[in-house]
Amino acid sequence: MAGYIQEFDSHPNDKIDADLFNNEYGLLNTAFTTTNGHNHAGDAGNGGFVPMISGPNNRNTIAIFEDTNNIAITTDYNGIKITELTIQHGEFKPGSNDTLDLGDYATRFKDLHLAGIANIGTLSVGFTDASIPAIPNELIAITDIFDDDSLTQDSATALCTQQSTKAYIDNSISTSSGIFRQSEYNVRTTTLALSGADTSYVESTLTDIQVGSKVHINATITASMTAIVGTGNILCRVYRDGVDLFNTDYYLVNSMNDSTLSNSISLVDTSPSAGAHTYSIRLRESQCDGIAINGTITVKEEKA
Repeated sequence: MAGYIQEFDSHPNDKIDADLFNNEYGLLNTAFTTTNGHNHAGDAGNGGFVPMISGPNNRNTIAIFEDTNNIAITTDYNGIKITELTIQHGEFKPGSNDTLDLGDYATRFKDLHLAGIANIGTLSVGFTDASIPAIPNELIAITDIFDDDSLTQDSATALCTQQSTKAYIDNSISTSSGIFRQSEYNVRTTTLALSGADTSYVESTLTDIQVGSKVHINATITASMTAIVGTGNILCRVYRDGVDLFNTDYYLVNSMNDSTLSNSISLVDTSPSAGAHTYSIRLRESQCDGIAINGTITVKEEKA
């Protein structure tokens, strides 16, 4: 034992007095001091290895098992010795499933850093106080994350992946008609203010058109006509980037008498290329001298 060398060695008929015992006890006392006494390193002059630290009832223990190469921590639970935690190479785990908490609300660990995968039964987002029940729409226990492109799971406690969210939106748009991109630069409305000259026209530009989209052209016209000879007509043609798109005259208004009439047209450009395009409506009158026109032209991109 470190710090202790036996000095008292008695033989038959030797004289034994108090000084011999006092000296030997003093050497033992020195060997057990906390600063320079012995240890249990298992080497010469020291104590042997200690495979277990235990309380007086052998229930609260820290034990080392050489045969299984693990360390076990046990506690006394209602008079029963329970294994709370085991440690061995590559594993740090509770003694049994779903029994050991890692901290509590009052005494919590700080940051959690993981390099691998977190397998969690339930993730409580926004948790504040275990004694306060969850508030609807404020505290949600997340139980799953689904890869569900159709969103048919309809769960109030699950999230879906980014890919599923995108797939659902893309599928919904591609299978629905009349869904328009309502951003400011994809919807253009222009007010008509035209005379009756054959060259009068109004135009509207739509930018950032996507591949495969359709463009809807809508025009509403109110025309006041006078001095009609026969039948007075207001006709129009639709152009894309200066090229006649449909090669057709569309009759907006026709009348045999001086009148103010309204009408509208709705046309679809089914194959615009991607990018920016300027759409124009060009008007011309037939068999009437006086004409005043007002109205609107709207172009919208329908997403592919």
